[in-house]
Amino acid sequence: MDPLTVAVTYATALYEAAEDSGSVKETSEELKALQEVFEANPMLKRLLLVPTIPATEKKKAAGAVFEGRLSDIMMNFLYILIEKRRISSWDGIVLTYSRIKDERDGLTKGIIYSVIPIAKSKLAAFEEEVGSLFSKSVKLENRIDESLLGGVRIYVEGKLIDISIRHKLEQMKQAMLEKQ
Repeated sequence: MDPLTVAVTYATALYEAAEDSGSVKETSEELKALQEVFEANPMLKRLLLVPTIPATEKKKAAGAVFEGRLSDIMMNFLYILIEKRRISSWDGIVLTYSRIKDERDGLTKGIIYSVIPIAKSKLAAFEEEVGSLFSKSVKLENRIDESLLGGVRIYVEGKLIDISIRHKLEQMKQAMLEKQ
């Protein structure tokens, strides 16, 4: 099965289980925490990926490490991933779950490029303005792009809002060339 399909299938199932139990936010937090554990301890994740270790042994190991620290939903989900040999799709599942949650919360994420870091109040104003364009709540991540002369470039949902000085200069140049 295609890895993207696996991620969507499992993330959707986890989201629906969390929604049914009223623990969408908590499940999201546990996913992020577990992701951090796997990143900090790559050997643990590799252990769960070894095909020669039986699923029962992997589940025992996971239970010893996480039992009592994770909710029943998350423990059951982890056991299912181990049983079905889907731990290799973990990163995609975490990312997809986050996207599903954001979508259902009416939130979309984007990137705003600027020459210097944008103050929080200014960033909030950009988020509000872009949110009104998309009729959604927008969360922008500020990244630095030293190739900009000034202004900003904003990417949201595959669309570009370019209000950079370089873009305005290019527009002026094009207009002048067309008049010749």
